[in-house]
Amino acid sequence: MVTAFDYLKSELTVYKLRLILIGQKNMSLSSIRLCANISVLPPVAQNSLVEYLNLSDIFVLPSYSEGLSNSLMEAMAVGLPVVATKVGDNTKLVKNGYTGLLIEPKSVEQIIVSLRKLILNADLRNDLGSNALAMMRSEFGKNKLGPELYTKIIETKCYN
Repeated sequence: MVTAFDYLKSELTVYKLRLILIGQKNMSLSSIRLCANISVLPPVAQNSLVEYLNLSDIFVLPSYSEGLSNSLMEAMAVGLPVVATKVGDNTKLVKNGYTGLLIEPKSVEQIIVSLRKLILNADLRNDLGSNALAMMRSEFGKNKLGPELYTKIIETKCYN
């Protein structure tokens, strides 16, 4: 992810790009080149996570393996366009080209291509984000999730 970010930052110099890595359990800070445009945060509380998501333009989940990802669902529930790897249940949540973009695991090139496409095309970002939000409302609405989980994940953005 950091390699892709560095590449795009040098290519798309007219954009103010910022990368925020949250909850990276196994990442050594020495493994990334820290700069003013990269922040590494420990896992954050649910209300803080929603704040970070609401400040974001794009969400990337570059997992090598995944079950049903709460973080992916949370990003989609706040209307973010997502880029996610084709692993686990990501392929059930992300409809490629409709609610987000799916990429192969471990492909820095596909992360770069997908992010470039979203950075340069605001209409696509907005469409994917709107479609993701609509899907979360219809597939994971109050009647389909327990009330507590629904409130934490969806209600914050979907119905405010």
